[in-house]
Amino acid sequence: MTRRILVTGCNGQIGSKVMTGLKNSMTLKLKGDNVKKVVGLDKREANPDYESIKCDLLNQAEIGKIKLKFEEIDTLVHLASIVETSKSIKDAEDIIKLNVFSTINIINALPKLKHIVFSSSMMVYGKPQKNPINELHPTKPINLYGISKLLTEDAIRIYGLNHPDLKISILRLTSIYGPGNYSGKSSKRAIPNFIRLAKQHESPIIVGKINEKRDYLYIDDAVDAIIKAIENPFDGNINIGSEKSITIKELAALICNLCNSKAKPIIENESLEKDDYLLDISKAKELIGFRPTFLLESGLKKEISNF
Repeated sequence: MTRRILVTGCNGQIGSKVMTGLKNSMTLKLKGDNVKKVVGLDKREANPDYESIKCDLLNQAEIGKIKLKFEEIDTLVHLASIVETSKSIKDAEDIIKLNVFSTINIINALPKLKHIVFSSSMMVYGKPQKNPINELHPTKPINLYGISKLLTEDAIRIYGLNHPDLKISILRLTSIYGPGNYSGKSSKRAIPNFIRLAKQHESPIIVGKINEKRDYLYIDDAVDAIIKAIENPFDGNINIGSEKSITIKELAALICNLCNSKAKPIIENESLEKDDYLLDISKAKELIGFRPTFLLESGLKKEISNF
């Protein structure tokens, strides 16, 4: 079978690496399938390193102008998303529009779709009831990002009810880190913030649940999981994580050490409460053969060297 693949969010941290990986695989074939075409789509300017289209997925007029380019696409890798963990209802409209409506718009523009790979999030689970978290864990998101991802999962599933030949592969990703992580002062991401401060010999400030554990996955492992899901179409959802967790306090200290920083983490308003997140990836191992390869320290060293 000839595969024609569309990757949304192709200029993002993960999307650009997925495009490079797929471009390289075009000469190799995916599981015996001939990859004839890989096209990227992003709201930002087209990337000269690979074939890509600039398009706002909330703009029906823009989609209409380029719809002919989508006619032969049979595989959608949907990575385009706004990562915003707000709990404020005033942010709901923007987050839902960008994450849910854009998904519906692009799916409706692909008449020959046979496979969807959707990057969801561990945030759909909400407050963990047990660890490690498997795919049967209740989905009760506690922020708008998690709600938008769960709504998108459901929207795709509903679409699939009327398209019985469509495979829907949902990847619930843990926290991703690595080169390309947004590191501006307005960023809420722990790892790039800690690196930026440590390199300036400024102390990372940790507030609240300093002993709460998180599961961090290096970007190359995340990309490997996505490409494996393209190679091995399945129906359902799988967790994608590192199988390791670390407290936010330990993470900040490790980054300061790896940066040879004079600074040390500062603890403020310490809370004894904690919600640990560690994903069970047994199902991913079974269905797509995914196994993370990067240890946290080696991955952090790569991000620090590219900072």
